[in-house]
Amino acid sequence: MFNNTIEHAGHAVCLRSKYVPGLRQMLAQCSCNYLYLMRLVPDMHQLILFEEYRVCYKLKNNRRIGVKCLVVEKTPYTTLLTVQQGVVVDRWLPALHIKVRLYHDAKMAEVVRVQRRGPLAAKYHYPNRQMLQIDEKAQCNQFLGEWLKHCCQQDLCQY
Repeated sequence: MFNNTIEHAGHAVCLRSKYVPGLRQMLAQCSCNYLYLMRLVPDMHQLILFEEYRVCYKLKNNRRIGVKCLVVEKTPYTTLLTVQQGVVVDRWLPALHIKVRLYHDAKMAEVVRVQRRGPLAAKYHYPNRQMLQIDEKAQCNQFLGEWLKHCCQQDLCQY
């Protein structure tokens, strides 16, 4: 992130380089997200519009956490899913709500919306009114991948 160092008033000052989204990393993350979603919802291609697929897993305290996938839009090469955590874990932590577009021909899945906010841009100027990070979309895609990986590592049951 810091490329250049200049001398100013006897101190070294780092200049921040311009953020450029990493295409290679984004493609790798979106490919992983697609694979995890296919493991979570094995019959994804058979789901029809507005059909839900639900799975759940147990926490250590025997509480069940549900994951719900709802098909919002379906075309021959893409599917738009709403992926939700079925249970509110705590009052201060709202239930997870992510919209994900799956590209079946490219075998990729990218986050398009999080927590019912507007569409995610590839990068944001910082600071901004919503206080989004400069690489918010990349962070959301990474979070989705980590969360889906966690879900796939659990003993899942369909409900």
